[in-house]
Amino acid sequence: MSIYLSRGTALALCLSQTAMTIAAIVYFPPVKTEFYIVHPTIINGTLDTRSHTPSLITTTIPLSTPLLICSCIAAIFSTTTAGLVERGILQQDNQYTYETLNEAGMWDLLFWLHCSLSHYILISIVISPADAYATALAVILFTYFLASICQPRQNQPSMTQTNINLLGLWAGLLIAFYNLPDAHTGRLTALCITCLLDYMLGVGHTWDPMPTMDTITNCRLFWVCSASFCLAGLYGAWHDHLLIEAPQLQ
Repeated sequence: MSIYLSRGTALALCLSQTAMTIAAIVYFPPVKTEFYIVHPTIINGTLDTRSHTPSLITTTIPLSTPLLICSCIAAIFSTTTAGLVERGILQQDNQYTYETLNEAGMWDLLFWLHCSLSHYILISIVISPADAYATALAVILFTYFLASICQPRQNQPSMTQTNINLLGLWAGLLIAFYNLPDAHTGRLTALCITCLLDYMLGVGHTWDPMPTMDTITNCRLFWVCSASFCLAGLYGAWHDHLLIEAPQLQ
């Protein structure tokens, strides 16, 4: 009974986070991230840094629309989860296999759409102004290898594949950390919280050698709820000195 109540609370939170996200978008000033692409000047096969400046292309993207879309995906994921629970697909006696995922294909797709969009919003905020290529690569590495770690395991996974997944995940993390502006501890904290949530998602999918759909559902509901509320809070905190301005050294 406690598991049922816990899941019911998570489903309600997945729906209520939409109201919190809308309130954050309406109450706080718009949050925008700046992306740039640098094209260096090459003369006679060498990089010229004295007489010419690199070509810099910049663009500013508001985050209110992606954040609202991400919140709506979380709400749809919640209602889809409730429907699949009623149909008996996401139950304790159903093993987490590719066959079961085929029956819940839209549910699985919604989760990874939310996951990828959440990582895009988070990374674009914390490393803004951000290199466009670095941002795209970090998001792709984060999402792809996290999804690979969380795939159903029919047999014992090979050590080689496990190491590749971990290295890919670490590569995305290092790219994000490398592009963090100096002396912005608030941005570093936000990125560390994301790493903690991703770690809990991976553990929830792999701790049990043969997890059930009930376990996977609870894990994903927790991740979606936590990520949605954290993004709404980050949207509001962006306007404080915590994230925008580096502390002045005396």
